[in-house]
Amino acid sequence: MISEPEIVGDFGSSPGTDVLTGSAAREPREPRPPRPWRWALGGVLMASVVWAGALYAYRLQHVEQPDTRGYSMGLDLCQDVRLTALSGELGKRSDDSHWGSRNRALDLASCHVRLTPASDGSQRKRGTPRVSYEAEVTVSLHRKVDPAPEFEAQSRSREWFADAGPSKVEEVPGLGDEAYLATFDDGTDALPKLEVRDGSVELTLMLSVTYNYDQEDDPAKLAEPVAPDMEAFQPQMIADMRALMDRLKHRRTE
Repeated sequence: MISEPEIVGDFGSSPGTDVLTGSAAREPREPRPPRPWRWALGGVLMASVVWAGALYAYRLQHVEQPDTRGYSMGLDLCQDVRLTALSGELGKRSDDSHWGSRNRALDLASCHVRLTPASDGSQRKRGTPRVSYEAEVTVSLHRKVDPAPEFEAQSRSREWFADAGPSKVEEVPGLGDEAYLATFDDGTDALPKLEVRDGSVELTLMLSVTYNYDQEDDPAKLAEPVAPDMEAFQPQMIADMRALMDRLKHRRTE
């Protein structure tokens, strides 16, 4: 019959005291070291975490910012929009209005200008409309997102009118990184719109026409307006856009 092992000494005895007596007593085992593959796996996982964290930190510090090409603009874009070429063809500039906003990611600004031809009352027939032109200029300065990948697709597929899209889109060489001149048909007039991208800056210039009758004109005898050839003003649009781009690039040094 095997008796229960007897514990000799206090629990607080030094390592040199007896621990167990009796036939069931065994020599204490040395602790088994962890298997080598566990250490290796742990090292690989730790290295992966460290590498991923370092790569993320590197990307945060070295993320490529869009190239603004040195453009700068104020909230009142009309101060930089001159439209010298179009004014020479279409008439005196008047009735400017502007809008703008600015933040860390995107600066936006627009300028609306009316161009009114000089009229001669003796040559204008009663019942015929007075013609004036509207020029709308917008600038978008992207600081965080590069618009290049989507610019061409947007320029070729925009629909500014409910029932009609661009009737013609032509590339304009030598103007910014890429530029397109689209002609939109609203059913009455063919309206040209010039879109340019230079680095991360997008600029647009759209030209439209309005017709106004005098209050003295008889509503029953109003003549149908004769639509001007808006495509004839495309060279002036390109010239004025080029001048605006140059002005915005050198605005800080003035």
